[in-house]
Amino acid sequence: MKQTIGKALRIGLLTGLLAVVLCGSAFALTEGDWEYTLSNNFATVTKYTGSASTVTVPKKLGGAPVTKLSNTFRFNTVVERVTIPSTVTEIGDYSFQRSTVKQVSIPNSVTKIGYSAFDGSSLTSISIPDSVTSIGYSSFCSCQNLTSVRLSNSLTSIPSSAFHMCYALKSITLPEGIQAIGSEAFSASGLTSITIPSSGKTIGVSAFWGCKNLTSVTFSSGLEEIGNGAFMDCYSLKEVYLPVTLKTIGTDAFDDTSIESLIIPYGVTHASSIDSSAIRAVYVPSTVDFIAAGTSKNCTVYCTAGSSAEKRCTPNVSYLIDPSVDSSIHVLYNGKRISFGATGQNPVIENGRTLVPLRAIFETMGATVGWNDATRTVTATRGSDTIQLTLGDKILYKNGKAVMTMDVPAKSLNGRTVVPARAVAEAFGAQVGWINSARIVTITE
Repeated sequence: MKQTIGKALRIGLLTGLLAVVLCGSAFALTEGDWEYTLSNNFATVTKYTGSASTVTVPKKLGGAPVTKLSNTFRFNTVVERVTIPSTVTEIGDYSFQRSTVKQVSIPNSVTKIGYSAFDGSSLTSISIPDSVTSIGYSSFCSCQNLTSVRLSNSLTSIPSSAFHMCYALKSITLPEGIQAIGSEAFSASGLTSITIPSSGKTIGVSAFWGCKNLTSVTFSSGLEEIGNGAFMDCYSLKEVYLPVTLKTIGTDAFDDTSIESLIIPYGVTHASSIDSSAIRAVYVPSTVDFIAAGTSKNCTVYCTAGSSAEKRCTPNVSYLIDPSVDSSIHVLYNGKRISFGATGQNPVIENGRTLVPLRAIFETMGATVGWNDATRTVTATRGSDTIQLTLGDKILYKNGKAVMTMDVPAKSLNGRTVVPARAVAEAFGAQVGWINSARIVTITE
């Protein structure tokens, strides 16, 4: 019996030793200034122990190609510049976290950057090659010296907290292909402007929250959802033009900004009012079946009769009934929306030209409008200038002289004379613009 037990113990001991030999990859190995592990004949660098400020990661360790970094320079206070070899395919989790590394050269072989890979590091700039298809959450979080970022064109999303608290980051170009911006992705960063590409579908919760220097946001057609608090506390943000593809605007999305007027596009189903001292007008279409309260007492909500917005406004928020909020096209004169509710005719697009009710435009611009039923001619006078247009005619006359040939002639819709917006505005010397994603005409004098 004792012999049997002794034999079993010896066998167990030998088996254990054999397991250690065979599974040596689970333990850190050392070669020069590098610690690493081996797995399936590939090496992962786990730590640099040297004292150089500029280093090149070796291509091989223990005779095996180096394919991954993991914790390699984490908390390192010596290294400032790192070159990664072309054998590496992954920069793993925490690789440079809270290190003094300022510059890293990433080869085209890398396809993945792990979570918190550069979190809290001294990185000043980074160029992510197009071979990289994903970056982990918090990957560049708290990189407070980061001023320049070139993103991979292969990325389809910016993960949560990726550039959170990157105070020195003033601008970044999101490549076409980005579909989702994660929660707090750029929150509390130094961004001054951002353009959401046409591939973008969703902006996550608090994605740009606390970007106090953000003054310009350009939304492209394709965006469907803006999450809760997405632009909250962006104090310098004064205006946005929401795209007509939008479906949902989350609660507090634009709270505590400097936005004075917000046009919610026709087609949005869920929206939130703005709780901000700056807001003065919110235009809410009847498609909105839920609208969260919270609009400032100094704000007026423009909505349709019987709509969800009207019901939510009563009796706490001021509102006005304006059926033209259901228009798919809006016109701004010197930044203020023109209402077509009284005309009963909203702007339309015909042959690629935006036609607007002439009287509403001219009167907003301070002109006196007259109508000659016999000749079917509209006359608008402002100061010393007189404009004449005849239904069915493409010629626009100014002070008796033909000054413009319009692509589309003046015509009557529902008893209202409509003309190309550009022709009408430019007749009085105004500048005309077109915001395609939001389908908004801008007239500026």
